[in-house]
Amino acid sequence: MDYNIESFKITLASFLGTFASFLGNTKKHIILLIILMCIDTLFGWVKGFKSKCWLSKKARWGIYGKIIELILICILYFFNWVFNVEFIVYIGLYYFIAVEIASIFENYAEINGNLPKGLIELLKKLQFSIGTLTVSKITNFIDKIIKNGDENNENK
Repeated sequence: MDYNIESFKITLASFLGTFASFLGNTKKHIILLIILMCIDTLFGWVKGFKSKCWLSKKARWGIYGKIIELILICILYFFNWVFNVEFIVYIGLYYFIAVEIASIFENYAEINGNLPKGLIELLKKLQFSIGTLTVSKITNFIDKIIKNGDENNENK
């Protein structure tokens, strides 16, 4: 994990989240996040189809990551309900909005090949989030269980 990128995303999300909390109406931001998630999923499918590397396992874990992001937003709403800190919801929303936008651009760049390789690498770093970290940890755990701890044996 690149801590400079994570610090930038959290700082930007904190600034935008605090500003947006004064404007109110989180429903529009949640709808925006869900729309971006759908667009990212569609672009991911197109990228997999175009590269002829369609993996249902990868698509499934990508969707699980989006579900985990929504669960984390729900947890932030719970914190808002308990502690009355609405800006924390906005920070989470803007954090995940930034992640989804970066992922959309990265998928688009890989589909069309229009962006420089350095920018694609930066976008890959930007799209990494708490949700993707959680999913990767769960995936590794489940893979170890399925393979009985033997990472070299693909036939189990």
